[in-house]
Amino acid sequence: MSEDYANFHPVVETVLADHVLADFPNIIVFTKELLKYMEKQNQSGFYLNSIDQHRDIDRVETTLLTELQKEIGAPIPRQFAADPRTFYKKVTDLYTSRGTPASIEAFFRFLYNDEVEIYFPKEDMFIPSDGRWFATANQTIADPSTTTPLFTYTLSSGTDTISGNDDAGRPLTYDLPLVYVNNVRRTDFKAITTVNTTTNKLDYSLKFDTALSSSDVVKIYVSGGFSTNDGFISDTKKLQDSFYYQKFSYVLRTGTNADQWKNAFNRLVHPAGFIFFGEIQLFLQSLGGAAAAQPGRQIGGLPIPIVIPAFKVLESAYIKRKQDSTLFTSNTNIVSHVEIAFNHTLHENKIGAQEWFEDLKFKYSSPISAFGHFTFQDAINKNIKFNIESTVQLSN
Repeated sequence: MSEDYANFHPVVETVLADHVLADFPNIIVFTKELLKYMEKQNQSGFYLNSIDQHRDIDRVETTLLTELQKEIGAPIPRQFAADPRTFYKKVTDLYTSRGTPASIEAFFRFLYNDEVEIYFPKEDMFIPSDGRWFATANQTIADPSTTTPLFTYTLSSGTDTISGNDDAGRPLTYDLPLVYVNNVRRTDFKAITTVNTTTNKLDYSLKFDTALSSSDVVKIYVSGGFSTNDGFISDTKKLQDSFYYQKFSYVLRTGTNADQWKNAFNRLVHPAGFIFFGEIQLFLQSLGGAAAAQPGRQIGGLPIPIVIPAFKVLESAYIKRKQDSTLFTSNTNIVSHVEIAFNHTLHENKIGAQEWFEDLKFKYSSPISAFGHFTFQDAINKNIKFNIESTVQLSN
């Protein structure tokens, strides 16, 4: 800390009485030395003389920074990832933006050096009539060329009824349709909906008051549409349960256990009237390369190769050799390794054909289709690479 604060010892003579200055010079010397001692670093006079500096976050001593924290950041944990001086300069922004997504992100970034993903369960909640309808009827009526017809029928013969599939093979459906014949709007028709008992579906048709001619082009426009599927029944939409799925809940997905931050989050950021849930999110980072040999064949197009470690725990009977060198097997105590005990020394090793084969399959990088051209005779003659001991029995 820079010593740009006031000291009292140089001005002792200005505060003592005249008779003390005249008759007691030793008192003056003693007082000056006492003040010099008290004004040294970390002494009581030092803090009194530099009290203005200790109200400055940039200049306050580290030992007193925690005391300042008790005043301006009582709800904040005593240990956090960000630099304390920088954090306390920005703490007012955290307070003023409390309850917003920005404050939640700042909370985890400053205190835990972690990113957070905010999810609102209401986005996946079924809400009737939640979709947004956009009306396009006026635009189509004003200029049909600005919109695209949903169905187009080119008539091969005269008829007064439009039904079935259009030129593109799509079955007719409608909801308040706008109909144009040869680019002229027609309203002299009746929309008919009937139940098809064979297909158990609705059949739609348009019956005109006057018959249409061969080669007429009938274009059917929609009067509007929903911009999203919100409000429609779906297997991805959830019913409100007034707990997780409600309008006033949100989920915080971070890499930190919720038990470590939930108390501080409640005091600092969490808005009243809401309920939050914590989830641990695992971030998988793909390394520069993967092992040349991978177990099995993964589905093509996966962004990250799945590599399973070569060691695999197997449930098998174990063989244990006692000091008397007798061997015995046990199927009641299933373990995944072999214990060999000699002279009170325990060793663990993987042995056996099954374990050898499990390790071997991780060393073979070709797909199973590579064995497609081999025959039973190749297996008997052991001509197959990585062939293991096997017996082939042929029967009629």
